[in-house]
Order: sequence, then structure tokens, then C-alpha cells
Amino acid sequence: GSVANISLLPLPGGNSFSFSSVGVTTPEGQPVQRTGLAPDIEVHPTIEGIKQGRDELMEAAIAYIQEQSQSATAAE
Repeated sequence: GSVANISLLPLPGGNSFSFSSVGVTTPEGQPVQRTGLAPDIEVHPTIEGIKQGRDELMEAAIAYIQEQSQSATAAE
């Protein structure tokens, strides 16, 4: 996706490369491109988890989804 115009760069062999050639900012001057996603919940892998071959980020995501699901079910 793009929030600005797309420039097309012709390449050899009939190929091309397209890219957004304009940087876009919010009214406050903050960039809206190349900024990534800000995490809602920070999770950091631990040395112990790495040694055990665990994916602690995935575990935290699953736990969060399950918690949200249980909260929604309880509210019904």
C-alpha cells in the first residue's frame, strides 16, 4: 500500500521496481511511513525460554487472545 504517488523505475529484462517517492507526515510533523507498529504490550524473550526452544512472544499473544475471548464471553 501507499499513501502517496508511486514511482516506477524500469529495470533490465522488462522488469520494473515501484516505490512511494513522497514522504507523508501528520499535521504535527510525525512520519506515517517507515515507522512500524507500536506494540500495545511489550514482551521480551528470556534466556531460559530461548534455551527451552519456546516462542515466548507467540505464547504471550495466545494468552492475550484467550484472555480477551474469556472476557468477551463473560460479558455476554
